[in-house]
Order: sequence, then C-alpha cells, then structure tokens
Amino acid sequence: MKVPIADKDASFIETPNGIFTAAGHWFHTTIADLKQYAEPVLAHRSIDWLLNMAARWLGSPKTLMLWSIPPLLWTLGVLPTLGIAVAVYLLFAIWGPVLTSLTVSPVLRLLDQVWAQGLFYVIGMSWFAINDQFLLMGIGLVLFIVIRWGLVDQLFKPLLDKVHARMYAVPYPDQVLKSVIVRAAMKHRVSLPELDEMERFILNRLTRK
Repeated sequence: MKVPIADKDASFIETPNGIFTAAGHWFHTTIADLKQYAEPVLAHRSIDWLLNMAARWLGSPKTLMLWSIPPLLWTLGVLPTLGIAVAVYLLFAIWGPVLTSLTVSPVLRLLDQVWAQGLFYVIGMSWFAINDQFLLMGIGLVLFIVIRWGLVDQLFKPLLDKVHARMYAVPYPDQVLKSVIVRAAMKHRVSLPELDEMERFILNRLTRK
C-alpha cells in the first residue's frame, strides 16, 4: 500500500523532538509513528493534510474570535462583545478535539485567510466610521491587532495549559491531531486498530524526558 507522506508543498519539519508545522504547532510524534498508527487513513490522505487540518483547528479559537468581533460590536456593544468573544475562544480552545469537523474545515480555511480577515475588518470599521461610531471602530481595530498578534493566545495560555492537562492524557496538539485522524477514518470508512498505541507512545516519550 502506498502511503502519501506530503502534499506538493510540505508544511512541516520533522525533528528528533517531534513534528513542527509552519503554523508553529508542535506534535510529539514522527512520520514513522503516523505511518504505523494511521496507515489506513494515509491510504486516502497525506500526512501533510492531516497536520494542516490539525493546525487549522488548533488556530480556530483565534480565527472564530476574530470574525465574531465586528457583528457583535455593532449589535450588542462593547462589554457583551468581549464576553461572547472570549466565550467563543475558550469553547474552541478547550473542546477542539470534540468540535473538530472535516465538513466545516473548508469554511474555517477561508476564515483563516489573512486577506479575508483584513477585508472583513476594512468593511466593518468603515461602516462604523460612516455611522459616526468611532469608539467602536477604535475598539475593533485594537482587538484585531491583539488577536492577530497572538496576544490573546498568550493571555489565556496559563489557564488553558492547566485545563488541557486535566482533560487530556496527551498534549493538546496531539489530542487534536488524533481527533482529525479519527474523523478522517470515519469519513473513509476505515478502522484504526493501532491508534491507541500512538497515545501510549507519546506518553512514554514524554515520560523519558
């Protein structure tokens, strides 16, 4: 069985400590591990596809928070916007493995495009300016910068690290990757009899460090 390893332009680097993606995510696994534990899925999807899909869902809290700001500001005002936006972020940052969906991923991919986000905010902030809502426009621009620069991620990282450690046996990125592999297996109707071994292998690797 031929196992595709990467798409035309691979977006990851394999190191002795695991796999790093172009998006900056670190998975505690190797190409050899994935070929062993997810081989039935790899007959249909490349390793690069799996890693990109996992990276996309790992970035979904920031992406969805970003897109929620302008309509919330316009309809609800500042304080409700902040509360709902934070709730959206935490929902997807904590329950990402459960919420992962291959069907929704193409939409998420579009929402993650910088040009789409920039255009959306240009239109949204222009609308605020036309209607003399300069305070909302300023707040929207500040929030755009804060979210895009990853400051929100840094703010919630200590909390999320503790929550993830309590909820998941393996590091959060690996849990999301496992979820993507399971979803792909369900879509292509293949079984993964050795996937649980991947989790035990990751735990053994972390224990040895």
